[in-house]
Amino acid sequence: EPLFRSFNEAKSFLWHSKLIQNHLIDFFVPFLPLERKHVKLCVTAEMARSRMLVSQAVIDRVADEHVYWPEEEQVYASSGCKKVRSKLDYHSYDTL
Repeated sequence: EPLFRSFNEAKSFLWHSKLIQNHLIDFFVPFLPLERKHVKLCVTAEMARSRMLVSQAVIDRVADEHVYWPEEEQVYASSGCKKVRSKLDYHSYDTL
């Protein structure tokens, strides 16, 4: 609730937004960026969902191919888990 209140405050960047004024937002769900360990969990889950043999080497390669930020620390995945499936397809094809 404190988060929702902050969007209704006059100082908030969304206060004058047409989305708010026209009551087009029902719920606000904050986006939290994923870390490398979360990307690896996505890879593992996608491998299991696809009935692939779960391989730590493939998990590491797919996670390592993601772009992370900030550039110096490499903490958060810039694309989250969106590219996991296509990278996993590439690596599973590569190992055939």
